[in-house]
Amino acid sequence: MHDRRAILATYLAGDEPRLAPSIADVFGASVVEMLKFDGVHVSGQAVHKSLGLADAGLITLDELEGRVRTIADAVSVPVIVDGETGFGNVRNLRRTVRALERAGASAIHFEDQVTPRRYRAGGNVPTISTAEMIDKLKAALDERVDEKMLIIGRCEDRTSNEILIERMIAYAETGIDGMWSSGFGADIIQPIRDAAKGIRFLGVPTDRLIRKETAKLGVPVMIFPTIPSVAAAWGMATALRKMRDAGSPDEAYRSIDGLDDVRSWFRALGEDRFHA
Repeated sequence: MHDRRAILATYLAGDEPRLAPSIADVFGASVVEMLKFDGVHVSGQAVHKSLGLADAGLITLDELEGRVRTIADAVSVPVIVDGETGFGNVRNLRRTVRALERAGASAIHFEDQVTPRRYRAGGNVPTISTAEMIDKLKAALDERVDEKMLIIGRCEDRTSNEILIERMIAYAETGIDGMWSSGFGADIIQPIRDAAKGIRFLGVPTDRLIRKETAKLGVPVMIFPTIPSVAAAWGMATALRKMRDAGSPDEAYRSIDGLDDVRSWFRALGEDRFHA
């Protein structure tokens, strides 16, 4: 685990674009590793959706820890984890750090929404005070055992850009390893980096910049939270619709482009982990 954490720290410190698509389980993580991405992101949204839940703070720490443990055991790339709000106050967050670090997280990002989190349907969401979030981030740093496991701060306050920047600078000054970008551009990222000793970001890249430009802006580790889950649902729906509507379901199934390569990978999945 330490080696993967050190690799991710190197990625975050560098200027090369590194991609870590979001997934919900081992199967998704295995697809990401098969395609030779740089890491995986265990998305709270993806885990919620995989359980048929709205992304509204409804999963438990035990459920998230179980997903992280099986994913970290199955793949060799760094595992970035959405730690939500830490599942409560400072004491709860300490337990969350302990559990997710033992499970194999290479990095955990924590956000400043209230607990339980609210479903964001646009606009602002309730957040805790800056002082409380600072205490939570300091507790996360104190609780981790391996200093190579990165602690990342995330701000969900959208009252104004000025308040967003002010809060994120305060979070960065706790000594955390990085900040989360929610598709921010230079107008948000640069003032924070200028005020906080060049702190680096990981997260969602702005759609107005290409990858290399985003990395040079200070967001070298880029995460795509929704695309893999939606693409998986689209792929399943497309294949099943063809099978349902075709005269011969088997013929329709076998006509899907690229199916043979995926079937070959699917048959071999996991065979190298356990030998008779």
